[in-house]
Amino acid sequence: FDMPGFGFSKQTWSYRHRLDQGARVVIEVMDALDVREASLLFSCANGFYAIAAAKAAPQRIRSLVLTQTPGISAMPAWTQRNVPKLIQTPLAGQITMKLAKRKFAHAWYGIAMNDKQQKSEFRALADRALTQGACFCLADVVQGLGRATHGELAGVKQPTTLFWGDSDRSHKDTRAESLLELLPHAHIRHCPACGHFPDLEQPQAYAEATLAALNA
Repeated sequence: FDMPGFGFSKQTWSYRHRLDQGARVVIEVMDALDVREASLLFSCANGFYAIAAAKAAPQRIRSLVLTQTPGISAMPAWTQRNVPKLIQTPLAGQITMKLAKRKFAHAWYGIAMNDKQQKSEFRALADRALTQGACFCLADVVQGLGRATHGELAGVKQPTTLFWGDSDRSHKDTRAESLLELLPHAHIRHCPACGHFPDLEQPQAYAEATLAALNA
């Protein structure tokens, strides 16, 4: 499902993308669907909300399958490299994203994806969605997660697998192994030909590997 502020899930004025709020959303969706236990397959920044949910409700979360989620200590440097200072600035960032969300979506796929054909397809899909009212609250999530700390996420014991696209230029200076600072037991699977979205760029291989991880 889309987290608040992305896709067609609009956020309320009080939602600030904090770890505790994101974890609460995950558990509330499970409650609404009457799902007692689940494994969470979350990617990128949303992976931190999955980890927070696993810590907040360990009896509800069986395991984690993350994609392109490094350790929280790696995120400040990633943000400085990839997110313009204006987007990091409260209010100014929100106004900028409202006016130029299509431009930022195009730029994001340009740096994050490896295959030229897939870049074109995803840009077209984003254009259609944004035209129809989809959200891309990049400023909100960057600012909200910018306050996250190691202590808020450390201590999770659930089995964890991390898929890491090695051809993701946005993370070319990020070590996938930085996640081990938070989850020392995590199993890391490198995907050399993938960019930021191994689950979308190579869906069959991702599905097979994920099912194997869940069955294990």
